Amino acid sequence: MIGSTLPWVANGIYIFRLSPVPGLDLTPITFIISGLAVTLGVFRFQLFNLVPVARDILIESMSDAVVVLDAQDRIVDINPALQQLTKIDTDKLIGQPAESIFAAFPEIDKQYLHAQEARAQIF
Repeated sequence: MIGSTLPWVANGIYIFRLSPVPGLDLTPITFIISGLAVTLGVFRFQLFNLVPVARDILIESMSDAVVVLDAQDRIVDINPALQQLTKIDTDKLIGQPAESIFAAFPEIDKQYLHAQEARAQIF
């Protein structure tokens, strides 16, 4: 919190001419210190580790089937609901073309062939 407010304080000191050295703008220096403080906080509190946790909470617990494809339409990730629907092991699907899932569901394959997002109900 302090790291993000430090540049504002330094800029206020410069604007209101309260600097101990007249004409010296401390704002750029405080941005460097602020950046270091924020970076240290990100690593210290392991904020980068939230991404896998959020993925597990969201995708793994969804009752809707989810498949994530890369730019070449290869399967990157699936959730348990899709695995239950297809009855195919996750390890066998990862890296395979999307056609390997959608071949069993031709109506979905045709309907969502080039879609970025799709929503369908399969019973």
